[in-house]
Amino acid sequence: MRKLIALMAFAIVTVCSPVMVHAEDGKKAVAVLDVEAVIVNSKQGKSATAQLQKLEKDLQALIKDNRTKLADLEKSLLKDGKEKMSKAEFEKARNDFTTAAKKYQDKINEARKNLEDKKVALLGAIHKNVSQIAADVADEHKFQVVIDRKSVVLVQEELDITRDVLTRLDKQFP
Repeated sequence: MRKLIALMAFAIVTVCSPVMVHAEDGKKAVAVLDVEAVIVNSKQGKSATAQLQKLEKDLQALIKDNRTKLADLEKSLLKDGKEKMSKAEFEKARNDFTTAAKKYQDKINEARKNLEDKKVALLGAIHKNVSQIAADVADEHKFQVVIDRKSVVLVQEELDITRDVLTRLDKQFP
């Protein structure tokens, strides 16, 4: 039992202790990049954000328009109702309403899918560009590893390549 406790204590100390990364041949071992800040502040990121906001606004307008049309159809169906319509007419009107509701939902789903596809495409292109530029900066400064800023609690200023990557991204992709 004591051996098990000692082994567990050793494992906890080993896992929880800070790790030093050593550089060889004068290379700096680790650089830090705030990918989110680069995307948010870059010209390419701002352009993508504007495009996505427009698509989102269009989607919201489509949803509002479709809700209004469906509400009008429903009011018409309830107003004319079973009392004023024959059973066959009422069934046809109800089927028309159901068909219209499905059609509107399909339009909304397609618009949402288009929005998501556009988001994936835009962010994928930006991530690809950021990765390439980060690799170039890391090579130039002889960094062996680039870590996302979200994973780091504290970093020295000279190890943060965010500004350099942002500047180059804006130059290469205005």
